[in-house]
Amino acid sequence: MANLHLFPPTKPDDVTSIEAGYLPETVEVTGQPSILKIRQMTTTHISELPNEILVEIFTELRNNNLIESWYKITFVCRHWRAVALEDAILWTRPPTAHHEYTLLMLERSRQCPLEITLHQRTPKDTSIAVLNHIGRISTLTIIEQSNKALDAFQTNLLDMGHKALQLRSLQIQDKSWPPFKLSATTFLESTSLKSVQLSWIDFDWQIFPIPSLASLSLESLRTLRGGPSWAQFLGALRDMPLLEDLLFGFDDLHLKFPPILPESLQMPCLRRLEIKSGHPTVIQGFLLSTMFPQMQEVYVTCSSPNDDFLNDYSAAINASLSLITRGDFGRLDHAKFDSNRFMMSQLPPVPWKSRRTLEFSCPHTPYGRPVVLDAMAGISALPGDRASDFVLVACRTRLPSEFFTDLFGRLPRLESLRAPICSEVIDSLRIPPLESLDVPILFLRLRKITLDGNVSYRPYSSLVEELSSNLMARRKYGSGVKELCLNLELTKEQAEMLQAVVADLDFWGTRAPCLGGWDE
Repeated sequence: MANLHLFPPTKPDDVTSIEAGYLPETVEVTGQPSILKIRQMTTTHISELPNEILVEIFTELRNNNLIESWYKITFVCRHWRAVALEDAILWTRPPTAHHEYTLLMLERSRQCPLEITLHQRTPKDTSIAVLNHIGRISTLTIIEQSNKALDAFQTNLLDMGHKALQLRSLQIQDKSWPPFKLSATTFLESTSLKSVQLSWIDFDWQIFPIPSLASLSLESLRTLRGGPSWAQFLGALRDMPLLEDLLFGFDDLHLKFPPILPESLQMPCLRRLEIKSGHPTVIQGFLLSTMFPQMQEVYVTCSSPNDDFLNDYSAAINASLSLITRGDFGRLDHAKFDSNRFMMSQLPPVPWKSRRTLEFSCPHTPYGRPVVLDAMAGISALPGDRASDFVLVACRTRLPSEFFTDLFGRLPRLESLRAPICSEVIDSLRIPPLESLDVPILFLRLRKITLDGNVSYRPYSSLVEELSSNLMARRKYGSGVKELCLNLELTKEQAEMLQAVVADLDFWGTRAPCLGGWDE
């Protein structure tokens, strides 16, 4: 009998050890087998907590963005307040909506590096007062400030740039009109900057290069007059060799035609690249003419669709896929393709992200099927049979059953499949009769199927029956599916039919009027 879940099951917290007064300590690895030590919890009165522990607690609360008034915990007693006031680092993120309070926080922070956010509710006087401390600001975020406030920032930075040795991170986002423009000399002496994010503003391209940058984000630039030439753009990138993270859009920069380069561009440290916009041929030309030996993540969005878009888009996909062998992907853990955008990533080696996932989010449009076919052809052509490593495949595009089985049915490690509930997908799950020994069983290791429903009731009923029949045959021949998730409603009879062929069945609920006492 299958386990039936009308809603996603929740796993209760394991509080047994806590209720018993025990907590597991760190596992010590020695020459002997690892031993998990258990110690009894000791209870310390709150008034006896060491100052170091109190500061750590206060710091955790301050770092929680969901807690605005973290400092109120220091009202518990005079001792706690004294401990908090003594530790200057606790006051290095002063709120900037109230002028007098901001000045008080600046005083309490003494000479520690500051993390400052100026926003719409920040008064002009407060912005100017804060920016007078530019020499010890390490992180500065300016969001929706007036042009006067931005002028004050720029003036302070120009006047004190040689003293702004603490400034590591700068983010400016401004949608006012006319747009604020950064001058060419703004960052001339900012030798410590590691991260710059500019959104919705204008700037003189001569602000680049900033050789110390490790992260650069240029998004939704509004009036970058004419934009840089290819020579200026590539020259700036060439002179920022420490870049590890880069985000920009070719459309924002007004780069409309592919580059013609006498030599390839070297970006030796870049690990993450996100291109927010650009014609596919421009993106293809840039990717093929640039070397990214450390590349691990690529996100691309193509624009300017026209009659030739599909061919150009496929070429851009193949250019990106070539980075897998030219970069430092090691293995391709996650790839996702849509009608005009795609991404590839080597995910961090953490357990819940360790499964290799391939997604096709292209809906059932004229572009959908060719994108799936071209992307799979490109992946299959990579050295080392990269396609065979995928464990989870999600495909929203309806494909003929023969295409579906050819693309995914022979993936040797495929364990989980997500697709629309349609006759093509269900047909692909059928296995040959036992006497056809020369015909291999497709989807041999498949253990989980998720089907998304969006069909009328009549074909839907017959599809469920066919699905049950195919799953029964797979179970009979030793290739059964353990878990079935249906993002649709079932009648009581349909649920009972499917429960007989899988161990776990999840679905939305029962279809009226066939409830008949069936629990929802």
